[in-house]
Amino acid sequence: MKLTVAPIVIPPFVGILAAATVSVDTWDVWRTSLLPALSIIAAGVLVRLARGLPFTNADHFKLEQFRDVSRRLKAISRSLRLLAYIAIGTMFALIIAKNVQSLTAQFLPLWAAETTEKFVSFSLGTGVAYAVVRIIQVIEGDVTLLKLQSDILEAVIARKNAATFEAAQSTAVRPPIAGAETFGKTVQ
Repeated sequence: MKLTVAPIVIPPFVGILAAATVSVDTWDVWRTSLLPALSIIAAGVLVRLARGLPFTNADHFKLEQFRDVSRRLKAISRSLRLLAYIAIGTMFALIIAKNVQSLTAQFLPLWAAETTEKFVSFSLGTGVAYAVVRIIQVIEGDVTLLKLQSDILEAVIARKNAATFEAAQSTAVRPPIAGAETFGKTVQ
């Protein structure tokens, strides 16, 4: 599986912006909207993982094709697992963020409480951005997988049709070509 830049660059960038501009109180207000969205993402990932190998007939593949598809799907499943963990972790962080802020404000010096709030905001921004970027990639990956599945099934049908045609041609009675016996002789 190729390494893509978006899930590496965009989430920390969003996290830095969040740390600089979004308070934990704002995250607490957004929580009611973000929890269902992250839940849907996590549920979608679980459904995608449960789907397993989308090709049920190994006869459709040449060995090297199957190994390539299998390797790609294993890499996708690892990244989907990470996405599910991050989505669930971000949901948990959204739930406890306000309490963490309150406790740090109550028991830590002001500078430590402010630093903790920025770190919490950075973490939440990074987690939400990662989930959104990766779910977009999952959708695009599934579209690519659907195209691959279509191409493989088309190749299987073409191979079967070619085999049927060759079998029909090999058993067909071929009548002689009309005029073949006099071909090349002088016409009188």
